[in-house]
Amino acid sequence: MPARRLFGLDAYSPAEIAERVETQGVQRANLPVTSKLMLGVVGGGFIGLGAMANTVITADPDLNAGTARIVGGVAFAMGYLVAITAGAAVFTTNILMVMTWAARKITTVTLLRNWGVVLLANVMGAGGLVLLLMLADQPGMYDSAVGERAFLIGAGKTQETFVVAFSKGMLGNLLICIGVWVAMAGRSTTDKMLGPLLPIAAVPIVGFEHSVGNMFYLPMAGAILLSDSDVTQRLATSATFSGWGAVRNMIAVIAGNIVGGSVMVGLIYHLVYRRTIVSAAAASPPAADPHPPDRGVH
Repeated sequence: MPARRLFGLDAYSPAEIAERVETQGVQRANLPVTSKLMLGVVGGGFIGLGAMANTVITADPDLNAGTARIVGGVAFAMGYLVAITAGAAVFTTNILMVMTWAARKITTVTLLRNWGVVLLANVMGAGGLVLLLMLADQPGMYDSAVGERAFLIGAGKTQETFVVAFSKGMLGNLLICIGVWVAMAGRSTTDKMLGPLLPIAAVPIVGFEHSVGNMFYLPMAGAILLSDSDVTQRLATSATFSGWGAVRNMIAVIAGNIVGGSVMVGLIYHLVYRRTIVSAAAASPPAADPHPPDRGVH
């Protein structure tokens, strides 16, 4: 196997990225539960801030639909880029730990426990951000246009069928995990910020689903509804928020995110780059020693 490059300016190769993802998975699995929870709370808050920025931008009536989607997608990506570079824990990217599991470096129980802890922490972080934004009257921005947009986004998600939400979740985390994969190729902060920008921004641009983003969008719409504000009174005839629809959406999108990130990205790259390399190394005979020991004359 070729010697590892410790220094350089070139991006890491796909095989090197796969090895880095496996190593990072072991490190994350061995973190104390309190550390996982704190990093997950921070991660949920970061993604929520990106989702809020997306909401503010797409609420601007002076932007046409295409421009609003593109700029709003970049704003959404901001939260993820911060989470990547700051080292926060996000459930949808922790799904790539399936590569560590496939390499038999962690057990199934360890994998599921990590996913569960980070998922719970992301819910806490995104939910806490919703509470702070409601206290700050953020939905009242631009004569309540931001609140209207936030309610419409959340209410629209509750009307999706399970199959639609699941499929959008698969496609959404395919893009997210590809973005993280590209970020892992970078050696500098600039690489890690610019590389994943477009794949992550494409998620809201094309309307795919992201479970951690929905941990913000759905509670935000529910909080606006419970506040009995002018927003919900004006939108009562055009949008309906369903509590059961919100639960169904979260279950479907989480399941879709797991399949999209683990099968369509993690396991495929493991089979291509890690299993192939390990199998080839095991199959090749050891190199002959150019300087065999002197065993004397017998």
